[in-house]
Amino acid sequence: MPARFETLAGWANDFGWTRGVELGVFDGTTFFHLLDHCPQLSMVGIDLWGTSVRTASPTASHEKCHCIHCEATRAKRWSIPKEQADNIGDMVAERALGNPRARIIKADTSQSAYMVEGQVDFVFVDGDHSKAGVSADIGEWLHKVRPGGRLCGHDFNMSSVREAVWLHFAEVNTEDDHLWWITCK
Repeated sequence: MPARFETLAGWANDFGWTRGVELGVFDGTTFFHLLDHCPQLSMVGIDLWGTSVRTASPTASHEKCHCIHCEATRAKRWSIPKEQADNIGDMVAERALGNPRARIIKADTSQSAYMVEGQVDFVFVDGDHSKAGVSADIGEWLHKVRPGGRLCGHDFNMSSVREAVWLHFAEVNTEDDHLWWITCK
C-alpha cells in the first residue's frame, strides 16, 4: 500500500506536472518527498503552524485511523521534541530556503490562493480537517487547478473530510492511504 506522497510523486512524474501546492505541510514529509523525487516539479507549501503539533487534533471529532500510514504520522508527530514542536514551520521553511523549486507560505490555507499566481497542475488538501476547513480549502483552491489537473487530498477516511468533499463533488476517486482526487475541468 503506497503512501500518499508516493502516489503523488508517481502522478507528478507520469503526467509531467511542474507546479503543485500542498495545503497543510506539517513537517514537510510530503512536500520534500515530492521535491526530492520529481525533479521537474516546483512546490508551494502553505500552513499556519499555529498550534503545537504535539497536541493538535486534525478534526474536532478526534477521529483516529489505525492504518500503517496514519500510525506512522502520529508516531512521528509525538517523536518531535517539545522545544522543536512549536517551531516546526520555521524548520520546514529553513529546509526549503535556497531551493528554487520550493516556496513556503505561512498563512491560512483557505485564504491564500491569491498568493499563488496562475494555475497549477495539482493542489493537495491536507490542512484543517474539519468539514468547514476542507470545504473552504476546496472552494478557495479549485479554480487554481488547470483543466485536466487534479484537486486531491488526504484523510478521506474521516467523516468530516468525506462530507466536505461530497459537498462539492458527486463523484470522487480514491486511492490507498486515504487519498481522494478529482480531475478538474
